[in-house]
Amino acid sequence: MEIVSRNWMLALLLVGIGALGGCLGKKEVTGQVFVVTQGGENVTLGLVGIHEADRLLRTGQKDRARPLFEALAARGNAEAHFVLAFHYDSDAVTRLRHYEAAALGGHEEAFRRYVVASMYGMGVDRPPARRVLEVCRKVRMTYRLAVSDDEQKAIVALETVADVPALDVGAFERRTGVDLRAASEGLYGIWSMAEEASRDGRFGKADPTLTMQLILLEGPARVEMDDAIRDYLPRWRAGLPHPFDLCDHVSSGLGAGFCADLKARKQEKIRAAKLARFRGGLEPRVAALLYAASAAHEKFATLRADHEQGFFGSARASFAIESVQEQREEFLRRVVGAGKGKHGPKPQPFRTTDAALNSAWRDLLRKVRASPEDALSYNVSEEGLRATQRAWLRHRDAVAALLAALDPTLTEDQHRSRLTAERTRQLVKAPDAFWTGSESPPHP
Repeated sequence: MEIVSRNWMLALLLVGIGALGGCLGKKEVTGQVFVVTQGGENVTLGLVGIHEADRLLRTGQKDRARPLFEALAARGNAEAHFVLAFHYDSDAVTRLRHYEAAALGGHEEAFRRYVVASMYGMGVDRPPARRVLEVCRKVRMTYRLAVSDDEQKAIVALETVADVPALDVGAFERRTGVDLRAASEGLYGIWSMAEEASRDGRFGKADPTLTMQLILLEGPARVEMDDAIRDYLPRWRAGLPHPFDLCDHVSSGLGAGFCADLKARKQEKIRAAKLARFRGGLEPRVAALLYAASAAHEKFATLRADHEQGFFGSARASFAIESVQEQREEFLRRVVGAGKGKHGPKPQPFRTTDAALNSAWRDLLRKVRASPEDALSYNVSEEGLRATQRAWLRHRDAVAALLAALDPTLTEDQHRSRLTAERTRQLVKAPDAFWTGSESPPHP
């Protein structure tokens, strides 16, 4: 009878848990082995639980594997905690909790992810640095884990900011009416608030502590976070209010675009006010010409930045925004200067400048046609160039009409000739990086 019993148990060992699940009933995990309840009695199958859960996961049976991993994790299995964090939990807080449990169980990869995420990846849910450092101390005292450069840098950063008191997010939100979590969903939303906190404003008097706390809740990129900490932490320790400027710390193309747009919006308010004051002193006919010239210039400036100047890479947006801003400033200077009778030397005859323009235009098209694929890598195409040039022709005529009305000492044709000569210089300097081998985008 004993031999039969042993053979029966051996047969069960050879049958997979997936095949037995339906007929044997309820499954649970105890430590590293499966226990299956059958007829009120526990039958130990002897299959290693983490291996079966891993098999289910690897064969695409993710939903069936999850309860096994959860049962193992509930009993302290470090690998199960790691798998739940890595493959299942999208909630950042729950994911970090599993990484922490796995790290305390000696899981090396979980330890690395826990430390780095705690310093740079949690945003509003960032745990107190002292707590994370205590977990690190326990792990490193218990296990001989290899520490990568990423982990070491994160630990050093945590030690650096450990004395900054954690922000009571709930109390802050109740006091200010601000939704920090919603703000964190926008690019640099928290750091924009840190800028406000560093100055007198809606959060009250400039507050170095609140500024430092908010800086630590963003961390759009490690390099940016480290740079902001390095800059502002000594000011916080000194207790002296100091303006925080997030754009001093951006290092990515995305961040450069954000800051270029932020700067452009500020400049646009100033420029619009200047233009409004200038327009107020014009007679209606000239004011209408100004409106038409402004619209034509805006169209041309945007197309030139997008299709002609060869901006590329992750910072392309910031280059384009800066170019448009420079062109707008030049337009305003030109218009205001003409209103004051300021103009340079008398231009060449329009016939001469127009011929030079046509020659430069043909040369540019030849270069683009000779290497169209290289040109496209710089966002330059014949179609884009033609659209830009058509916009410039409308811009030239509208601006020449306005300048002649503002500065009648030169004829409209003379103003048109001056604008044409400037356009010729632009075409000659148009993006030639793709045929000269230069790796730097041309300047506006």
